[in-house]
Amino acid sequence: MKDIRRKALSIIDNVLYKGAFLNEELLIAYNFRDDIRDYNLLTQITTGVVKNRLLLEYVIRKNSKIRIKKIHKTILNILMIGIYQILFLDKVPNYSVVDESVKLAKIYGNKGSIGFTNAILRNISNSKEKIIQSAFYTEEIENVAEKFSILYSHPIEYVQSLLKEYDEIFVKSLLMANNEKPPFTIRVNTNLIDRESLKKDLENQGYIVDKTKMSEYGLSIENPSGIIDTKNFKQGQFYVQDEASILAVELSDYKAEDILDLCSAPGGKSINAKLLNPNATIVSCDISDKKVSLVGENFIRLNLRTNGIIKNDATIYNKNLENKFDLVIVDAPCSGLGLIRRKPEIKWNRSLENIKGLSKIQSDILKNAARYVKIKGMIIYSTCTITSEENEDVILEFLKENPNFEVLKTMDRETLKLYPNVQGTDGFAITRLVKINEN
Repeated sequence: MKDIRRKALSIIDNVLYKGAFLNEELLIAYNFRDDIRDYNLLTQITTGVVKNRLLLEYVIRKNSKIRIKKIHKTILNILMIGIYQILFLDKVPNYSVVDESVKLAKIYGNKGSIGFTNAILRNISNSKEKIIQSAFYTEEIENVAEKFSILYSHPIEYVQSLLKEYDEIFVKSLLMANNEKPPFTIRVNTNLIDRESLKKDLENQGYIVDKTKMSEYGLSIENPSGIIDTKNFKQGQFYVQDEASILAVELSDYKAEDILDLCSAPGGKSINAKLLNPNATIVSCDISDKKVSLVGENFIRLNLRTNGIIKNDATIYNKNLENKFDLVIVDAPCSGLGLIRRKPEIKWNRSLENIKGLSKIQSDILKNAARYVKIKGMIIYSTCTITSEENEDVILEFLKENPNFEVLKTMDRETLKLYPNVQGTDGFAITRLVKINEN
């Protein structure tokens, strides 16, 4: 990987303008790496630019006489790559950052854009300390939503929606947490090994391992590089999964004989359910052949038996599933706004309109789940987002239409919400619903 910044430019263009996923782009780059140090720098630059997009654009606006919309997107990306390195990284001297950025501008721009790139970056390099001391020019912004949106690089409509629901201190803390590096957590396959034994084995291989604080079955790995190449992974002794996702099934506190996982890919909830209910019959469903295959692959790797993995559209009623299950898991399709730490591009490809459309899908799936669960059975409804529109509002609508269900509190909450700035997990919501009788 000889030209890191040119590769970074390509990845950022794909992610910000062509709908690519950052983690997939970086995986491709990893497979073609020459030097792990170059790859690590590439990861830092691309992740940093995607996470801090609004802030970097704001710094450009404060230093440019040309409006952002008038700057060609490639030159804009070159500037963001350079500014991120100048303001946030110390590994490369500023003069070198400017020179490398100008070289890119010569390849992709014209004579005017070359001089423009050089002038902007030199000015920012010379004013670095002043810019940082002024909180990247945001001290002058009086509107809280606007300031938070720019300083922590989140869409203003999302910040405004958070401020309606939470206080300023909490919102600031959440937005900051969304920009931090996420923890790497695994779920122990207790069918093959206990948590303490796996912890010791991984520590003997040089990994720094802690037990998860909330889940009885999770381990947090501080230095996870290479862990999927270990014999432990290949032998199926663990499954990579955030603690919040582990808890979705663990906190159900429900022993079931027949389990249905309606939106199962890649299989984590089904795997948890099987490990907690080893004698249960479990059926896992998802909408595409690719997703169904992925669930099957994970069951095979973990040496677990499944009673069926079927292709099924959860939004469409399936009479073959009616009234057959003690436990129905609905890990609903959602905006994924609780995963911003892991997928920062989510910030830029979600909108309030997306959420409204997803709420309809979530309601349709939950409505079908109600017909699949037996009397006295449970539905676990979970999402990897903290928006009320995709959680509490969906549940309220469901209960109005299905008075034969009631909410069973989880840790004293009707809907338990987990936050990266509180519990350290992904943003997540869990609701348990019990079927009292037939409607």
